[in-house]
Amino acid sequence: MKFIMFISHEKGKESKKRCARARSSRRERRAREREKLEGLRNHRKL
Repeated sequence: MKFIMFISHEKGKESKKRCARARSSRRERRAREREKLEGLRNHRKL
């Protein structure tokens, strides 16, 4: 019984890590897009 609980707990940890990774990558993507937009604006100004 303890073994089964341990396995499920590990799976839970992995899914949480995956969610965090997805969230961080999404945030990074947004930042990159913002940088791209800023770059385009600066380019137009010049």
